[in-house]
Amino acid sequence: KIIALVLTFAGCILVSGAGGENHLSLRGFLIGLCAGLGYALYSIFSRFALKKYDSLTVTFYTFLFSSVSAVPLSNAAAMIPLLNSTSVLLLCGIALVCTVLPYIFYTYGLTGLENSKAAIFVTVEPLVGTLVGILLWHEEITLFKACGILFIFTALLINQKNSKNSD
Repeated sequence: KIIALVLTFAGCILVSGAGGENHLSLRGFLIGLCAGLGYALYSIFSRFALKKYDSLTVTFYTFLFSSVSAVPLSNAAAMIPLLNSTSVLLLCGIALVCTVLPYIFYTYGLTGLENSKAAIFVTVEPLVGTLVGILLWHEEITLFKACGILFIFTALLINQKNSKNSD
C-alpha cells in the first residue's frame, strides 16, 4: 500500500507539469497543499458521517457548507453582470457533471473502501485529464508526463492486486 501511495504522489506531481518549464510559486504550492489536506479531511470525516447518514445527505451538506463558505472569498458582485441564461445553464451543467456527481460517487465508494485505497483510485482523475489533454487538445507529452502516467497506472494496478489478495 505504501509503494502505491508513493507512486501515486510522484505520478500526480509529474503529470501536473512539475519539473518541466512550469515553476510553482510558494502561494500555489500552499494552495495545492491546503486543497489536498481538505480532500483528505473530507475522506476521513465522510467515513464517520456515512455510519449514520446516506452518501447523498453527506454530499449535500458538504456542498451546502462549502458554497456558503466560498461566498466571502468570491467577487460575486463582479460576476452578476456576466450571468445570462446560457452561462447559468453551462455553469449548472459543469457543476453537476464535473463536481457533484463525482463527489456523490466518491462518497458512496467510501462505504466499501479504505480511505487510502479510495485516494489511490481517485488519482485516475489526473491520469485521464492528462490523457484527454494529450489526445484531444494536442498537449505536448513530455518525459515527466509519461513517467507520471506510468506511475499512476502502476499504483492503480498494485492497489487492485492488493484488493484482490485481501478478499
